[in-house]
Amino acid sequence: MPALRFLLLLLLWRPVAGQPPPPDTVARRLQRLGYFLVSASKNGPPFTAYKLNAAGSISVYPTMPVYYLDGAGRPLPGGPYQYGSGDFQNGQAIVHRDDREGVINQQGTVVIALRYASLRRIRHPQRWLAARAQQGWGLIDSVGQEIIPPRYEDLDRYSEGRLAARREGKWGFLDLAGREVIPPLYQAVHREFRNGFVLVQQPGLAVLTGYGFINRHGQAITPFAYEIPFCAIGHFRSLTSFYQFNRGFAIVGDDACRKGVVDSTGRLVLPIRFSHITRTDSTLVGHYRRNKTVVYRIPR
Repeated sequence: MPALRFLLLLLLWRPVAGQPPPPDTVARRLQRLGYFLVSASKNGPPFTAYKLNAAGSISVYPTMPVYYLDGAGRPLPGGPYQYGSGDFQNGQAIVHRDDREGVINQQGTVVIALRYASLRRIRHPQRWLAARAQQGWGLIDSVGQEIIPPRYEDLDRYSEGRLAARREGKWGFLDLAGREVIPPLYQAVHREFRNGFVLVQQPGLAVLTGYGFINRHGQAITPFAYEIPFCAIGHFRSLTSFYQFNRGFAIVGDDACRKGVVDSTGRLVLPIRFSHITRTDSTLVGHYRRNKTVVYRIPR
């Protein structure tokens, strides 16, 4: 029996011992070349990397070199850049050097000169960028041509043909031509346009009060009477995002963490009194804390 047990263990051990070594990942290859991989390898080359020191580690500091490497681990021309440079997205990377930012392509060629104080992606379909110069924030296209002059205090997310812009401390919205289609009247903008509506806050109010919905033309569809309680941030069960329209409805709330639902006309179809809201294809259901529910049937 001991001999049989030994033979069985030997048979079980041999396949394990004969397994190939772990795959030679991008991170391992770059480490052998003296680099630490920053970008996710699934993005493919060029890779964003830091140079390892003699101890095989990295030390982060403001002027820390950032390298962009091709598939063979060779640095792209023009580098290194400095800490704060970003990964490649859609074939371009925002790079930082000497307190100025620009854009390079996958060959390392500078396509937007490093002359801006800051560049920011705004999720525009044509890859336009918010660009900060001495005069303020403006908008440039993917090769650096000016779309909107730098005259705003801030530019934020682009969505559904509207770009949030702040001027004189208030937020409004621009269209694709840079025209102020919604004047700067609001203290805050919550998220982005969804299904044609966005949540904004009236000025002069406490941080989480006085919110209401406007449409893409700036017309209010609800009173500015809603609040964003701290408990609402990611703590309720719902198939509809909080304060964002989804298929014609949006969840709203008050400072007591109660929820309700408005439709695209601004009408409360479920009053603000429920602990959470769920949705099916044909109903919206308001749930009380003691398992009591109220059902609203969505019109066909």
